[in-house]
Amino acid sequence: SNTSDSQKTSENYYGRTLPQEPSNPSASLAGTDSNNNGVRDDVERALASTFKSDADFTMSMNGAAELQKILTDTGSSYSVVERKFTCSTVSLGETNQGLIRNIVFNTAERQSVIKNSSESQPTSVEITIDSSGNAVNPCSN
Repeated sequence: SNTSDSQKTSENYYGRTLPQEPSNPSASLAGTDSNNNGVRDDVERALASTFKSDADFTMSMNGAAELQKILTDTGSSYSVVERKFTCSTVSLGETNQGLIRNIVFNTAERQSVIKNSSESQPTSVEITIDSSGNAVNPCSN
């Protein structure tokens, strides 16, 4: 096919069909999500190049979609979103969670959304023990 790059809507990238890199990924706070999956196109591409296994990529995408809500849904609670993010990416570990946060909040404008939130401290997910001595998964609620 003779389709120019500017006309393509997706491409095979790291073995996955992903949206094209946006021409200006920082043009707006919400960014471009051409395939409407809840994750900006530039973030999706960065996650695809970072997380090679399908399971890790899926987990990172789920987490990024949660974080994206902070930028796109003014009614979203930072602490609720952060808890969902942490629970959806818990097996990726703190280093990768930090990396995903950095990819999603990659401009001063996007970072300011978090800094201006009165509840913007990262949430840790701790396993508690119930009265019977059994571990309680905080993400199961």
